[in-house]
Amino acid sequence: MSRPLRIEYDGAFYHVMNRGLNRSNIFLDPDQDRNLFKRTLAEAVDRWKIRIHAYSLMDNHYHLLVETPLANLSRAMRHVDGVYTQRFNRRHCRDGPLLRGRFKSILVEKESYFLELVRYIHLNGVKAKVFPSPQEDIHCSHWDYLHPRQAAPWLEQSLVLSYYHYQHYTAAPHEGLHQFVVKGIPEELERILARKRWPAVLGAKPFVHFVRENYLKSQQKNRELPQKNRLLQMKALPANRILRLILEAYDSVNPATEAEQKQLLRERRWAKIYFLGRYGLKSYKDIGALLGESSYKAVQMFFLRNNYAGSAIISSLEERLAREMLYVAT
Repeated sequence: MSRPLRIEYDGAFYHVMNRGLNRSNIFLDPDQDRNLFKRTLAEAVDRWKIRIHAYSLMDNHYHLLVETPLANLSRAMRHVDGVYTQRFNRRHCRDGPLLRGRFKSILVEKESYFLELVRYIHLNGVKAKVFPSPQEDIHCSHWDYLHPRQAAPWLEQSLVLSYYHYQHYTAAPHEGLHQFVVKGIPEELERILARKRWPAVLGAKPFVHFVRENYLKSQQKNRELPQKNRLLQMKALPANRILRLILEAYDSVNPATEAEQKQLLRERRWAKIYFLGRYGLKSYKDIGALLGESSYKAVQMFFLRNNYAGSAIISSLEERLAREMLYVAT
């Protein structure tokens, strides 16, 4: 069986899960064993400086959303799984493995999937029909967020709640989070996490490109790590697809004056450079060749001296491409 790919760097986010051997329970005593597991998590937070943003402790498996400021996920999880197993075995007078083996993890793009995975983890007990609603799941961090005075001190709540500090529909961030969670898990995410083998990376294509270029490209292929090999073979979105979408968007606009027409042409040129770089993974040199520019320097200087990111057309294209280009490395 091939080893799972572990991509570790400072400040990375991961969805982590492990299950009992043969799907057996890992919390025989519903409260005491979970408290023992939480104590082990607290030690990992203190010793390895990881941050836990969400958790769900089901009878036979657990889910965590972990941030690693020090690029040490494997070391921290070795402590969690190994030390908890030792303590569980002593408490229940048993020996041997408790968990099925290596933990599963997905490297997560914060901008694309952080909140979605919080919601997924918080609805785990509801999905399993153990609890009728997430606010009643006392074995999950959703309960902690709704009862901050009784929450586990090692649970890092500030990042999640920061997304809801300025929501107009509620004065309380935890209520904003609750309203988001009860809307349910998107089908796409359900499909991804239902796979027997999780993807190595979860995020938009530019994020996967960032991971590949910075943490995998210099490494050799390894038959024991097929996930890494597939990441190294990742292809960019075809340039003709990007250019066609841009042309369609701007051809539908009819400027009233010559000045507006010139402005629109400049914006369209900027859009081509921006989207070919972001979604086509093209360099300035490549973009210059595609657009028939005299030099890559001219492309670079035009892009840096102009900024149409707030344009309605640019925003619309960004939204469409973000939906269309959502990429999952398998």
